[in-house]
Order: sequence, then C-alpha cells, then structure tokens
Amino acid sequence: MKERCRETADFLRASLEDVDEITLYQRSSYWDEFEPVVSIPADSNPGTLPAEHPLVKQVSAVLKPIVPEKQGGGSTSLIPLMDPNNTQTPLLGFLWVTSKLNPKAFSPHILLLLDTVAVQFAETLLRHRLQEDQEAQARLKQGRQSYTV
Repeated sequence: MKERCRETADFLRASLEDVDEITLYQRSSYWDEFEPVVSIPADSNPGTLPAEHPLVKQVSAVLKPIVPEKQGGGSTSLIPLMDPNNTQTPLLGFLWVTSKLNPKAFSPHILLLLDTVAVQFAETLLRHRLQEDQEAQARLKQGRQSYTV
C-alpha cells in the first residue's frame, strides 16, 4: 500500500509544476494525531501533527482544500481525505502539498485535481485499514481457538 501511494505521490509531484513536496497524512488509530504515511521527496522528514495543530483544525472545520496564508515566497495546500462512512470524525487524513517558490501554485484547477486524487488516496487508506482489521480479527480468532484446544 505504501509503495503504491509513494509512486502516485511521486508521479503527482513530477506532473505538477512548482510542487516540491507532498506528504500523505493518516489519522492515527490510537492517538488524536495525524501520522505521515508517505512523503515525497523521500529525504523530507515531516513530523506527526496533533489534531489541535492550527492547519489541521482548519482543514477539519471546512473539509475542503485550503491554501493557508504563508509568509515568504512559497505556498502550501492541505487537501482532506474523507471517510464517507464516519460521520463523527470524517477526516481520515490529508495531503500536505508544498511549493517552495510559487505563492500562486495552487490555482482552483490544481486544487480540483488534488481533491480528485485525494479521493483515491482515501479509498486506498480505507481498504488498507479494513484489511488490517480483518487480519487482527483472524489472529484473535485463531488465538482463542488455540487457547481452548
């Protein structure tokens, strides 16, 4: 799953002019934070972001792509990854996309493209989470059976 997401993010970065970094964040299953799953370029080292981070709160509130004000020459966009089955906390994760030099890198057309791609990332994360849950259930069931035998 991570390799597929990495390849997709790398292709997206190479295809979009002025985009320098893309990080895919996923909501932690255990903590109230978002963890980086994939980061392009690979040598970038993004940290975990708490749910209370101002930009995370902003994208959580509007649940649509945002381009926050930034001092300097670049720009950043956060694209939400939505879980359509979760009405309590629908924000599954987000794409953090950065242009280091172009303050106008995220036109409405680019945001629409990123939002469309984000749907595919969200589906991949949901499928992966479901697979992990099923594997955990199978291990639990197998453990119970071996314990009672």
